[in-house]
Amino acid sequence: MIDAKEAVKLAMDYLNEMYDTADFRDILLEEVELTDDDRFWDVTVGFARKQTSTTAGPLSLIHI
Repeated sequence: MIDAKEAVKLAMDYLNEMYDTADFRDILLEEVELTDDDRFWDVTVGFARKQTSTTAGPLSLIHI
């Protein structure tokens, strides 16, 4: 069985293969946990997507 460090590396590699992570920010490891049967690692990775600010958003039409 691989150790937790290798499981995290594989999870991060998978994330980079599946998504264009250039559009992500704050990619962080959130949790690493061994399954109840001690066979697998559950790796949780969190991230935020970059968003561009616009001045013509839906609330810009409201005038008070």
